[in-house]
Amino acid sequence: MSGAQNQDIDLIDIFFYVKKRKRFILVFMVVIMTAVLLFLFANRNKVTLSNNIRINQTTPGILVSCYNENNNTQNGFVCQTAMTEAVIQQMTRLFHTSMDGKNRVIELKWSGDRNQLPAARAELARIHTAVTKWYASEYQNDRTTLDEMSTFAAFNSELYTRMMYLAKSRELYQDYGDCFTFSEPEIKSQYPVAIIVVAGIIFSFILAVICCLVRKVTDGYRIEYLR
Repeated sequence: MSGAQNQDIDLIDIFFYVKKRKRFILVFMVVIMTAVLLFLFANRNKVTLSNNIRINQTTPGILVSCYNENNNTQNGFVCQTAMTEAVIQQMTRLFHTSMDGKNRVIELKWSGDRNQLPAARAELARIHTAVTKWYASEYQNDRTTLDEMSTFAAFNSELYTRMMYLAKSRELYQDYGDCFTFSEPEIKSQYPVAIIVVAGIIFSFILAVICCLVRKVTDGYRIEYLR
């Protein structure tokens, strides 16, 4: 019982000590928040441009590469996405690419100054066009790939059947743009003001209280030492 009372007394003592140091806490918070606001002001034009690419179809050539690599088609998305990412990375250094396996899309992200947005948008449009042209060239090379596999064993294989289906279905469509779905570019502030301000207030208050408690413990040890 006495231990619980001592703990309650300690907590009350800490509370009143912190309350006495409220002026220090306010000054400390003002200094921290001033630094936070200056940081936000200096980076007010920093933005992030993001875009997703969804692969709707594969090609016989890519199917062969991914089938040979995985010996099955269950991981075909990962293989196909890795090949597409490699092509994108050869086209540009402005955008960072990553794979979202859950949503099955390729994420493109660019960060920079707001006045550089037009150049980033133009680069994104160039990526979309180049990726579509790359897929078109892959489809145009499908006939060569199929000819190389035109053996009796190939005719009776599941892989060859899939390749033939892809090649024949593509002949019905001349617009290769349907091979991909490009999301609308999304522009966000690189440093969200509201979140950073709230986090700064909470962090500065907690840090100020910790400084007060450290000072109290240090003073206690100093008094004990002087005795």
